[in-house]
Amino acid sequence: MKHSIIVIVRVASLCAALVTSSNGQTLVDLSDTNVNSGVINGAIYAIDSSHPSGTGIFGRGAGGVFLTIQNKGVEQGYNTSAGGIMDTKRVSQWNHEITVGSLGVLTIANQEYVPFLLDINESASSKNSLLSLDDVKIFTTSATAITNPTVGSLLADPRLNLVYDMDAGANNSVLLDYNRIGGGSGSADMALFIPRNVFSGIPLNQTLYLYSRFGGDISKGDADAGFEEWTQGKGTSAIPEPATFSLIGLCALGYLVRRKR
Repeated sequence: MKHSIIVIVRVASLCAALVTSSNGQTLVDLSDTNVNSGVINGAIYAIDSSHPSGTGIFGRGAGGVFLTIQNKGVEQGYNTSAGGIMDTKRVSQWNHEITVGSLGVLTIANQEYVPFLLDINESASSKNSLLSLDDVKIFTTSATAITNPTVGSLLADPRLNLVYDMDAGANNSVLLDYNRIGGGSGSADMALFIPRNVFSGIPLNQTLYLYSRFGGDISKGDADAGFEEWTQGKGTSAIPEPATFSLIGLCALGYLVRRKR
């Protein structure tokens, strides 16, 4: 029998290490076992060995997988329930819209963040275990089931409000290694913490679209195996109504997640 236990993760002690090139590009090399996290445009990208994720752990109704991407080489997509968009798969069970009101909130070093978890599914072969995360963009909108075919069309769409851009100002990347965590499909390989203040004033019923692109920007970092899956992380609180943003303060040291044993 499998039991669920609650694990408190004290994420305030994350250790950041970055490699920045001369042209201002930032690489967070999470394939390096000496590197546990890094910051790109205000968001924290961190190794996450204790949080389960993926379709084997959470169902759709429990804050589960909302974005599934798969292709060879370069792969990209966003969480629309419309089929046939970019490299998204398993629409709409594991690729679908989420709302701002469904987001969790946690506190890291006295700053509030919204957590997302990434489960990569690459080859266990040392020659093919690397995967580069080369872009993350987050949009909010009142539209649903959008069908924009390219990232350029997402950026040009007047209906969409860009609230976070990994590549703002430079072509930044995170390098991941499937073998670093070694938990296989269903375990989170990376946690992404987005500053909560980017959602300030946005109605809770707004749709959130998370676009991500993998492979192509870093040598040996191409996609070559299974699905890449994004899951909503669990927080100690929820995104409040816009009028209450300035009234609520959190004092959590970490956040609660479910872990199987």
